[in-house]
Amino acid sequence: MIKEGYVFDWIPGPVDPHVSVMINGTERRSWILESYFRRPVTIGIGDFWIKLCNPNGQLSGLFSKGQEVIFYADHADGTTKKFQGVIDYPNENMGREGQVIEIEGRHRAYASAETLVCYAANNEECSAVIKAVVDEYLASYGFTYANVAATTTYLTKTWNYAPFTQFMKDICHESGCDYRIDNDLDVHFFEANSIMNEDEAVVEGQNSLGMTGFGTDTYFEKTRVIAMGMMSDGVTPIIHTAITPGEGAVKREVFIKDASADTETEVMNMALAELSQYENLPPQAKVKSYGLATLDEGENLWFSLPRNKIHGIYKALEVKDWFGSRIPTGWMTEITIEKETKGTDTAIADRARKENLIQNAPNPNKLDHSYNFEFNDTANIESQTNTTISGGFLKVTANTGTMVTMAKTAASDITKVELRYAGADLGATIFQVSCDNGNTWITVTRNAVTAIPAESRGRYFKMKVIFAKDANNNYPQIDLLAGLFS
Repeated sequence: MIKEGYVFDWIPGPVDPHVSVMINGTERRSWILESYFRRPVTIGIGDFWIKLCNPNGQLSGLFSKGQEVIFYADHADGTTKKFQGVIDYPNENMGREGQVIEIEGRHRAYASAETLVCYAANNEECSAVIKAVVDEYLASYGFTYANVAATTTYLTKTWNYAPFTQFMKDICHESGCDYRIDNDLDVHFFEANSIMNEDEAVVEGQNSLGMTGFGTDTYFEKTRVIAMGMMSDGVTPIIHTAITPGEGAVKREVFIKDASADTETEVMNMALAELSQYENLPPQAKVKSYGLATLDEGENLWFSLPRNKIHGIYKALEVKDWFGSRIPTGWMTEITIEKETKGTDTAIADRARKENLIQNAPNPNKLDHSYNFEFNDTANIESQTNTTISGGFLKVTANTGTMVTMAKTAASDITKVELRYAGADLGATIFQVSCDNGNTWITVTRNAVTAIPAESRGRYFKMKVIFAKDANNNYPQIDLLAGLFS
């Protein structure tokens, strides 16, 4: 251990690795050729990779997407849970070692990297913001926040379609803190460099295995891209959500925005093009040691590696446990100590942060699509009675008038709608929407989400404007009209 005061006086413990790897509830330790289980701090979630021998196809067909994987390791009885995740990709193939099965997967906290946060903090303390967002977006997946520490930092900041990982990284940056999510889905939020691991150290001649080369970052797949452009007023959004066929119950989302995209076609093409355009960033160097049983990502520990000119306390930015018959020590730990290892989720988060600096995203209710009109022509207008389009405005030509749009087809039944418009003298004008191709019309209020009753749902979205003049509204006219829907 490291004695009180953190003066370096490390007493090495036993090196007697006990490991268990449970896949879908069955012990598979003896079948594993090599594997790793990666846990970063602050930048995102962890992942794992396992290669198993498969002689004569004995394990063929046993592994599938969504199955649970748990890695236990310590130097006593093999009951310390180091990593828990789910399988993404089991793959059987033939190599020089014979038949093998390779399994890739993510930490069970994967929903945090794929959930998009819309939240406005107004002089709120950081831990209160985190707890509110976890309650709103992640509690239904089983996430908790028993280890979120209070800070002295108060935030006034808006997040629009920010992945939870980006949201947390922003708060960490503002507050000087780190965060991680443990195997029980509890969020840990703490002051950076405030946790000292007193039981572990990496010491040359004792447990150090030297400096490594470069590892490989994980590719974080996404199932949908939400793209946003802007109508010419710079306020009204144009939205399209591109979704991968076969998307499961958990949405793996990313949000992009380009204020210069001002037509529905441009925004749709932007979403489709972005869906598969994520690339890894270069990995970083790491330090290897015999397996470290008590080290958690984000903790500080002593390193004494004279030949590498390293002697001091460093934070473990990433912890990766390796195990298998091909690992010379059976179980070893790699630690990133100097530079953050950026994965694809970090690259996306950085990009999204820069985009959000350009312009706030006015879609706090996370509706998936929009139907937009700037009234430059009569395209997509089904009918007009006593209305006309002139100079980029929809105007009434009598005391009353009605305009009905053509139907826009949705991929599934529409359950909620929000109407946006800009114009003048519209206090007496009525706005209605229909989701069943005009069979049922529902009166809606500007900038408010309206839930569509089950009996009125459908895939064919229309909008209706019923102009009316009165003593306070002499010249009703509309410049922009948009219906947002999901």
